[in-house]
Parts: sequence; C-alpha cells; structure tokens
Amino acid sequence: MSQYLSEKLRLLSFFCILLVLYIHSNFHFAETELEEMRLCYYLQEGISGMLGRLAVPMFFAISGFLFFKGTEDSINVVYQKQRRRVKTLAIPYFLAALFPPVIFLVMKVTGLLDFMFNKSFQYLYDPWWLLLCRIFVFNLPDNIPFAGQLWFLRDLIVVILFAPLLWRLRQTKYGFEIFLAIMFALLFFDLRYLPIKAFFWFCFGVEFLPKMRGGLWSSVGIAIFVILSLLRIAFPQDGWIYIEPPTTALGVMSMWLIYDKLIPETFSLSSHRWLSLLCQGTFFVYLYHIPLTLIVSRSIVHVLYPTSMIYSFSFLISPWITFACLVMIALLLHRLFPRFYSVLVGGRVFKNTNASSSQH
Repeated sequence: MSQYLSEKLRLLSFFCILLVLYIHSNFHFAETELEEMRLCYYLQEGISGMLGRLAVPMFFAISGFLFFKGTEDSINVVYQKQRRRVKTLAIPYFLAALFPPVIFLVMKVTGLLDFMFNKSFQYLYDPWWLLLCRIFVFNLPDNIPFAGQLWFLRDLIVVILFAPLLWRLRQTKYGFEIFLAIMFALLFFDLRYLPIKAFFWFCFGVEFLPKMRGGLWSSVGIAIFVILSLLRIAFPQDGWIYIEPPTTALGVMSMWLIYDKLIPETFSLSSHRWLSLLCQGTFFVYLYHIPLTLIVSRSIVHVLYPTSMIYSFSFLISPWITFACLVMIALLLHRLFPRFYSVLVGGRVFKNTNASSSQH
C-alpha cells in the first residue's frame, strides 16, 4: 500500500469519527421548539444528516477493502486475518461494551445522570443472560447494544466471521457481484436484527474502493449527491428513505473522490504532528466517546443561556472538545499504562510522539 493511500484511509477515518461525534451531539427538539431552533436544526441536518449518514458506510467499506487486500491467492490469509481480528476487534469490543453501563450506573447512583437526561435502569432486574444480551448484543427492543455506538463493531465482527464464505464467492464468476446485489436490494427492507448494511458496505468496499478514480462522471456523482441532500433537508418527507441506499452510495464515492481533489500526493501526515496524533487516537475516541459527548454538549447549554445560538455553538464545538479530551486521555493512558492501553485499542498505539518512544 502506498503512503498516500495509507494516509488517505487514516484521514478519512478521522473525518468519519468526527461525523459520528456530531451525530451523537445532536439535540432533539420538540415540534413546538423547532421554529425557535431553526439555525441549530439546519446545522444538524447538514452535518449529522447530509454528511453523517456516510460515516458508518465508509467505515465498513474501508474495513472490507483492508481485510481482503492481499487475500486474492489464498484463503489461509483470510483465516490469519480472522485470528488477528480477535485482538484488534473482539477484545476491544468486549471491554468497550462494559464501559457505558458501569459509568451510567455510577452516574445514576450519584445523581449526575438526572442532570443530563432521564434514563431507566429497570433492566438491571432482568435475568443475567438477558442483561448480557443487552450489553453485548441487543438492548431489546432496540437492535443496538447498550453502548449504542458499538453496533458498527458488533456487525463488523459478524461479517468477518463469514469472510471465508465471501472469499469463496469472490472466486466464482459473478458470485460476489450477485451477493452484493442481493444485499443492496435488502437495504430497502426494515430487517432490524440482521446486519444487512454491514454486509453490503463491507462488500462495497471490497468491490469498488480499489477501482474508483476521478473524472467527469465523478463530478456529476458528487453534484447529484449534494443536490439530493439539500433537497432532503429543505423538503423533509418520509419518501426520501426509498432512495437512501443509492444516495448514500453516491455520497461514499463522493467522499472518496473529493479527498483526491483536495489532498495533493505530496501531502505528508507525519509533517502535521497534531493531526497525526488525532488520527492515531480515532479508534479510542470511537470506543469511548459516549457518555463524554453527551456531557460536553449538554453542559455547554446548561452553563450558558439556552438560545438557538447557544445550541448551535454547543453542537458545532462539542465534538472537537470531546475529540481533544479523549485523545489526551488516550495519550496519558499510553504513557502511564502502555500495555493496558494497547489491549483497550487492539494494539493501535501511538507512534512517534513525545508520549512514548516505543514502536509497535
């Protein structure tokens, strides 16, 4: 992999994690409040809605691209990568899934949780097996675990379990393309407890990311995505959901191609120390940004006078504050407890920083 492509994946991951933080910094207004909060509403629709819906599909696509890179000639490479994912995905998932329930329980006991929002903990009286299901699989009736952001990692682990089957489909004529088409068709149905999105976008990355190049058609695709997104913001209707999959696909391709238009091949991430630090901390930020994101965004509004401008200011600045705080925590953990931090993030430790001189 070239240095340019490697840094492209890291910078796109940084941008997508930032979008995830924006999604989780959203304020949900009652119908009677919308007229007064128009500025914040449109900011949220533009950033979290228009761009934010691309974040998780891009993560799946990058994961698929990286997983299947170099596996063309042997399924044994697939099995090796599966074993490595136990360390890099499964263990971090297990530890991160335990974190929010413990933190929220402490906040509930101390009364801090009521300061942020009202949340019921009646599920603590459930049988142990149902409690484990809520924490690690589905927080029923929701189709996400208690740490809601981890649904992506949960579904990615499921897809990787089926990676040998996907590899064999790639070896058959049109088998992989047919499977991709079936997954695309299923996106139009509400199959809540099946990882259809994970399978589609993972395979989308395998099939399309290596082939996407710039050109006239790419500019047209970018323009169509922007126009459709603006129309969706201006005229919110339930019917937009029926063109969600193709619109998102256009958006993912647009993000991939716009990067090449904006970032020259001479760009070097190592020459930008602080940006490099942020990029190296993205996985830790993803795993542990809740509940800090909620605390930061709501604290700003509580401390200042709750007007539309303050809500907008809080929405715009909270993800950056959260990101910076979590990277500083990650650097501190990396300095004081390097082995522990390495386990938390599956070996994705900081390199070439003042926090540590160790190389991994």
